[in-house]
Amino acid sequence: MDIYFLCPSSIELSDLAKNFGYTRALFQNKDFVYAEIKTVKDAQKLVGLAGSLKVPSIARITSDNYREIIEKVGITIITGIDQIASSDSLHQVRGGVDQIIAPLLKTRDITIFVPFTDILHNPSAKTIARMRFNLNVAKKYKVNIIQSSLCQSKHDIRSVKDIETFFRTLEKK
Repeated sequence: MDIYFLCPSSIELSDLAKNFGYTRALFQNKDFVYAEIKTVKDAQKLVGLAGSLKVPSIARITSDNYREIIEKVGITIITGIDQIASSDSLHQVRGGVDQIIAPLLKTRDITIFVPFTDILHNPSAKTIARMRFNLNVAKKYKVNIIQSSLCQSKHDIRSVKDIETFFRTLEKK
């Protein structure tokens, strides 16, 4: 399992990640490009930067037009899709990934990134329910999923076993 850091590369963080059981420590602007996306233009800038650095792009989508971004822009990995809707429906969770978006993700070869740090910083039942819903729909449509941490500092690091256990319990019904 890889760990993703949103901070400059350091040997200390790489060693700490290996001690926690990670195979690789990936750093922003070196191993991947990360940005919060609100418009198609923002996404195109991110993909252009990722193409020039020859690294994957991770986009935290923060607006309701995420379908347009998925259809028009070649983003590699998306995250934050479960936090877009402000409220859930009466009978169903609005997780962001549904029967329309999941096949789009599969055909466009876009991976869903489910960061453990979202739960760490916002431990609400709504967030957990939306993550569970998205994981179930993604598995049903065979969309690629990355389950890891997206750390901003060394205090966000959790062991690989903790993350695997959390996602294993999240996938149970």
